[in-house]
Amino acid sequence: MKLRSLLVVLAVAPPAFGVTQTLSIFDAAYRLEADARSGASTDSKVAFSNSLGPLQNFFDRVDAFASQPPSTVHSWATVGWTCTPTVLDVELTACWDSLELGAGNAGHMLSRLFLGINLDTPNFVGISAFYDLPNSWAEVDVWNGANWVLFLNRTQVPGYFGVWNPGDYRLRAERLYNPVGNSTGCVPWQFQLTAQAVPEPASLVALGAGLALFRRPRR
Repeated sequence: MKLRSLLVVLAVAPPAFGVTQTLSIFDAAYRLEADARSGASTDSKVAFSNSLGPLQNFFDRVDAFASQPPSTVHSWATVGWTCTPTVLDVELTACWDSLELGAGNAGHMLSRLFLGINLDTPNFVGISAFYDLPNSWAEVDVWNGANWVLFLNRTQVPGYFGVWNPGDYRLRAERLYNPVGNSTGCVPWQFQLTAQAVPEPASLVALGAGLALFRRPRR
């Protein structure tokens, strides 16, 4: 009897917890800047796009180099994301590597992103994020049918968990770094959004019935 009950539970569990196509990217815009200065030597690189469309995977990078011997400096910025039906991973970098030996090295790096996110069913959404305010941050807007409205501010994003209704959302993010002198490093920034479809009420009822059968005492 327990085996039969277990089979009932397994039969109803997949509809309740099955993975469906719920999370996707519908448009994106970004801007990258990398500037390097070492004495009289300067270099500047920029990359941007105002409308990338529904790209579920993307990556771009710019690098700037400057050198007034024996000083050298390298600055770079990147943007990238990977979106699956349940997980969105976003990467922004703003980094530099400077050997300052008297020239007066300085750098400027900027990674900025606007990412349109669509959910076609209600979802449990969790966000894992880390960045150093105020130079770097992330915020989420929601489309109310006429305008974008702030949904999560930059202090609410890290460690967030809640239920999102079907609709369009927008991630706005920036990573900024303006270092000088002799040093190397990157500004901290990370972001991952995980979505799990909310089970339909009928599936939950069926799952509950299966569990009740499985737990029923043996006569």
